[in-house]
Amino acid sequence: MMRWVWFLCLASPQQGELRLSDSSSATQFCEIKNDPSLQTYSNEADQFPFPCRYLASHVRTDLISMYGNTIGVCEARVYAFNSKSKGKFYVSGFDVGITFITYNPPNATRFSYRRFVTTANHVNTASRNGHIGQAVPFIHDGTQNITFQTSDGIGLTSSYQNTNNRFVFKALGCGITVSLVPYDSVLRLIQPQIPGLTVAIEEPHSELTFSEHLSLLF
Repeated sequence: MMRWVWFLCLASPQQGELRLSDSSSATQFCEIKNDPSLQTYSNEADQFPFPCRYLASHVRTDLISMYGNTIGVCEARVYAFNSKSKGKFYVSGFDVGITFITYNPPNATRFSYRRFVTTANHVNTASRNGHIGQAVPFIHDGTQNITFQTSDGIGLTSSYQNTNNRFVFKALGCGITVSLVPYDSVLRLIQPQIPGLTVAIEEPHSELTFSEHLSLLF
């Protein structure tokens, strides 16, 4: 049986509302908050305590150069996966499969990227792997850190923000940002950051029709 759970995508978040992403220009959010908890379109919480990998977001956005020209489209799938510690499930990482499609010249460039993090008493143990030439499914080919940058400002970046303990993946030109705040298995409820995963789509990319969903095959 295929079960579909739909995320809440928020436009213009209310002032003071906590977001796992701090991108001020982002207008669309999909979030998985621990335990993990999914927020639905009907504003209902749906708990997701399962040890599996699942499709969290599938988006198609305009590919826009640093000069403001639309030069193609991006298609990205973001998968999250859960781990378990002391009886609690939490989001421990994500996969991104992304394709950059340019109009002139016609070309498709594919990448996949995986980030996995465990945290204990403020100490992160993080890994990242990638694959150049294939978007999905994720296949690790030994690449530790994918670097991709064009003269138009199109590319991929990954970074760590120490001030808020956040691991960030960006698809430049696509307006797509994936952020992971890892769960601290020692500090647990007294962890200073709210753990979870966010997919954010920035303007003007969010004007293109897209859908976010989580699917799980039982």
